[in-house]
Amino acid sequence: MRVPASYLIQFHEPGGYLDFARFGPPSFAVVDISTRLLEASAAAGPATVDDLMRQEARAKAAVARLCRTSADHVTLLPNTSTGLFQVALGLSGEVLVSAGEFPANTYPWARSPGVDVSWLPPGPVTADVVRAALTPDTVALTVSAVDFRTGYRADLAALREVVGDRLLIVDGIQGFGVVDEPWEAADVLVVGGQKWLRAGWSTGFMTLSDRALDRLDPVLSGWTGAVDRGLFDDAVHAVAEGAVGWSITNLSPIASGALAAALELVELAGVGNINARIGARLDELADVVHAAGGEVVSAVDRRAGILAFTLPDRQPSAIGASLAEAGVTATVRPEHVRLSPHASTTPETVARFAAALRDKTPDVRPVTSEVSETLPGDVNGLRRLLVERAVTSVGVPVELMKKSHKTRVVRLLDDAGLFRVRDSVDYLAGVLGVTRFTIYNYLNETRG
Repeated sequence: MRVPASYLIQFHEPGGYLDFARFGPPSFAVVDISTRLLEASAAAGPATVDDLMRQEARAKAAVARLCRTSADHVTLLPNTSTGLFQVALGLSGEVLVSAGEFPANTYPWARSPGVDVSWLPPGPVTADVVRAALTPDTVALTVSAVDFRTGYRADLAALREVVGDRLLIVDGIQGFGVVDEPWEAADVLVVGGQKWLRAGWSTGFMTLSDRALDRLDPVLSGWTGAVDRGLFDDAVHAVAEGAVGWSITNLSPIASGALAAALELVELAGVGNINARIGARLDELADVVHAAGGEVVSAVDRRAGILAFTLPDRQPSAIGASLAEAGVTATVRPEHVRLSPHASTTPETVARFAAALRDKTPDVRPVTSEVSETLPGDVNGLRRLLVERAVTSVGVPVELMKKSHKTRVVRLLDDAGLFRVRDSVDYLAGVLGVTRFTIYNYLNETRG
């Protein structure tokens, strides 16, 4: 099954963008919901706050579906570090941690007064490595689902088996939404939404298994994680049951809405389809590297969305400078250059990368030549851009469109959430040269 056009039309990153492992430019749906919720807060009335706070339940429900758990095992977070610090401060005993982890997954354990860190050697965290390090005092293993340097995808099922009844804590930020892992194998799964989920900064979540809820002490639990959180009786209440007890305070409902929209797009496309499309782009990028005489130094067999490479007789910094000059965005590290495409990465971006390695100016049609290179700054701009993208996707000039073409435009825009934006029916009717009632008829047909 292919990634649906209704998913792809949501994205508009510049041509040459290959840095999703660092930051994923948000979708139009995320920009739209963020704008609408902020506009709603600006026109606050008696029910505004309660209405906005419902976004939290929407986001938790989407997390639960994708993680194959229940919403009462989910709490929302502003970032990965917050969740890992909460867990580290609520745990006592020996914890296995790879020295090669991203710092967000080392500092919490090193800083926690109750944790005795047992450092694993840098490199893939495999079942054999963990088995050799386990002691009777080991209470938990913490690991990244995907290594940020090499792209190695940990075998969570095998790690679950080898740690047995101990806690398995997983930082999923580099894999969630693009690889279909057995996330339910993790006792704690912490994910930030700003990278592969493309939900923007200050978005994220944590899931906690029954084992984790039973063994971890929610030291960092605030008033929103208490029993009878809305009862202000001058008393400090007990911690609530379930993952809600790990809530510190109300998060931004705008961030919750953005996370929900991003997760629902992942559901729309299907993780397997997203992964397959990313894999195809990784293969193309690897072919380019090999053709240039380079070496892929990242994981090949157990990969997610990361490709790291080197070129003979060229420093990564020099490669990075050539890429930047050609309009290719990548992460440059002292030891290699890291590429990370997404499902929306186009063949033109691969061609741009190839031309940059050859030190040539890429002769490719810009991916976004039909529209502005920047995200729209307001709702009107977003609406215009979505409609232009839908019309372009159908591939027939408006003046030559038949009913079937216009119906397809409406279907794409409905899937993209356009009609949740005020006055969009009238706007689209003007573009397509029909009445607003015709648009409603098309909507009824496509939804029927």
